[in-house]
Amino acid sequence: MEPLKLLVIDEAAQMKESEAIIPLQIPGMRHAILIGDECQLPATVKSNVSRACGFGRSLFERLSSLGHSKHLLNVQYRMHPRISFFPNWKFYQNQILDAENVTCNSYGRQYLPGPMFGSYSFINIVGGREEGDDVGSKRNMVEVLVVIKIVQKLYKEWNWSKKKLSIGVVSPYAAQVVSIEEKLRYKYEKCDGFSITVKSIDGFQGGEEDIIILSTVRSNSHGSVGFISSPQRTNVALTRARHCLWILGNERTLACSDSIWKDLVRDARNRDCLFDADADECFKKIIIDAKKEIESLNDMVKGKNMILKGKEKQSSSKNTQDVKINTKGKGKSKKNIDSNSLNTFTTVLVDGKQCVREATTLLRANSACNELKPPRSEIVTVNTARNELKPPPEFDTRIKTFDVMKGGSILGLAVALFVGIRIWGKT
Repeated sequence: MEPLKLLVIDEAAQMKESEAIIPLQIPGMRHAILIGDECQLPATVKSNVSRACGFGRSLFERLSSLGHSKHLLNVQYRMHPRISFFPNWKFYQNQILDAENVTCNSYGRQYLPGPMFGSYSFINIVGGREEGDDVGSKRNMVEVLVVIKIVQKLYKEWNWSKKKLSIGVVSPYAAQVVSIEEKLRYKYEKCDGFSITVKSIDGFQGGEEDIIILSTVRSNSHGSVGFISSPQRTNVALTRARHCLWILGNERTLACSDSIWKDLVRDARNRDCLFDADADECFKKIIIDAKKEIESLNDMVKGKNMILKGKEKQSSSKNTQDVKINTKGKGKSKKNIDSNSLNTFTTVLVDGKQCVREATTLLRANSACNELKPPRSEIVTVNTARNELKPPPEFDTRIKTFDVMKGGSILGLAVALFVGIRIWGKT
């Protein structure tokens, strides 16, 4: 078999340098062609330490940084010119040309009526609010509902025309993707010619659809946009659409972010592509209703928290008591020990459910002895439970025997032992 001489690596800018070295080790390899785009997503490296050390760098990036010659494929065949304008200017220094197929009049599509739904638009949603989930991702339920309404409008128009239509809903946050999927679940699966794909930006690299709805999620007063400030991730999100790209976001948040999104908002405003969602009566109603629902849920949660805090405070004051017991025990040793030689102080905590949760015992030895064994202390609980609660059950009290050794020349207090005895009970 003749040895391989030519190696072609696709998506080379997304492959770690250490991975690209593997096929280069094949004996007889003489030529390598790397195909990729360093302006889009790099290799995935989860470790911050590894990323800081350059582990995520691709061979493509290294050769480019060293001044190795590159051949730019400078014609794009996917995006309508109004969509490609900003990425071409911001990421590729206007080196990309639009092919004839995307510049012809027939390539422009108006799927929904109104200038808001042209080939390229930024739809400003003021009433949204970002929320974090349990794993650190974020969602914006107002944007979710606006996305759902747009999809419903598109389905209604498609159902009338029956022209094939593919829609991509993209968001940088997994929680937003999940929330949108839950709302759209199974509704349009059996519609032949009408397809919807919901993915994160990272999951959409390499994909394309007729319409892309981009939900940016972030909505705050201090311009914080997190990891979506990455120019590479933004470039991927903005270059997936063929005919229409509709960006949903909070204009103020993104414009104050001091990132690539600040330039995008300014560009959309200058090109008359920025629209307020409130200008559409349907969206306005959705936003108002969503805000009311969110506020109602917040009030409900706050009310429950106040009730729980009140109950806990009441339970703590009424149903939890400290009971101190002072029992005198007699230790046995070779020497005579009086009744005060060994004192046991036990504090028992009884909670609102009449469960003894913890007991602490203090032992004192006041005279010389070779061996002292504490007696079993009686534990007394105070029953302050409500009538509907069951009385406390029998508790298994276990007391460990301790050996206390004392030197012969030291008089007075010899040993102070603190012993924690935990008693568990179930109501």
